[in-house]
Amino acid sequence: MRDESEKSVHLDHKLAKMAGAAALVTGLAAVSTLGAVFGHLESRALWYGAFYPAYFILSATFSGLSFFLFIIILTYRVNGEEMSNKLRRLVKELGKLLALMLSIGLLFTAWRIFASVSNPETAGSIMVLLNGPFSFSFYVFEILLGTVIPIAILLSPDLTIKKIFVSSLLTVIGLFVMRYDFLTAGQVYPGLSDNLPSYFPAFFEIVITMAIIALFGFMYTLGARLLPMKEEGH
Repeated sequence: MRDESEKSVHLDHKLAKMAGAAALVTGLAAVSTLGAVFGHLESRALWYGAFYPAYFILSATFSGLSFFLFIIILTYRVNGEEMSNKLRRLVKELGKLLALMLSIGLLFTAWRIFASVSNPETAGSIMVLLNGPFSFSFYVFEILLGTVIPIAILLSPDLTIKKIFVSSLLTVIGLFVMRYDFLTAGQVYPGLSDNLPSYFPAFFEIVITMAIIALFGFMYTLGARLLPMKEEGH
């Protein structure tokens, strides 16, 4: 049975703030370090750049926001519950923040393209995305579905929870394709040939991936059921 006394609630809030602060510090360190790992690979022109630690932090911001909005709205829909007015206002404010972060990310992408195209040493690597085997996924999924359409939806005057849900889902899909393009295109160039090697995940790789997704889903469901996540008069 949950302890919902004032003392217990105060302790929960205190622990949540401590956990949030620790997660923020470790998250920034992990994401920026990952960006630095890619940014120091001089042999891969698409990955090389001192700006990648900052870009990885930026992309982690809008990817986290989009995934959070998608999950929180989906949770209420699955449970058949109505959001409180306070939560609705918060979700809408976060949706506007997501539009801002996506706009900054789009501007960053535009400048990255301009800087790469204007440099003969990196022009070939960025052309793999702009006019190569990854151009369709880059323009359609990463730019259009993953960025432009969500920004347009989130900036509409009659913003609703349903629109936020759709835009966050599109952003999550676009981010997955963006990461796929970034990793794969970076390995393809240099040494690009007309006959690209094909790859399909093995059975056990698929099983492991599904198991990880199921584990995260189970942990979230367990937390949503057991932890006092709803505000009730305090």
